[in-house]
Amino acid sequence: MYQRVYVDGRWLVVVEGVVRVTLRLDAEAVSVVEAAGGEEMDRFPLSMIGQVSAVVVTHPRCSRDDLLTFTVLEDAFHMAPPEMYFFRCHDAPV
Repeated sequence: MYQRVYVDGRWLVVVEGVVRVTLRLDAEAVSVVEAAGGEEMDRFPLSMIGQVSAVVVTHPRCSRDDLLTFTVLEDAFHMAPPEMYFFRCHDAPV
């Protein structure tokens, strides 16, 4: 359903089709969990998350969903570059 690909010095997550996920927040991390099977796809320590933003659609005639984005900071220890994640919030508001 998804795979990580290293292209031009950046990791990209390639998703085929729509993957419904749930974001779970606890005292230590944010987890991205596949809604269908409950598999944890990613887990990010809160200390590694930056630049959180949300676009909330409030116009009654607009059918677009809310959008949540966050950046996972560079991890020098694991040699992982920064990553940006986008989530379209279809069933729950941001």
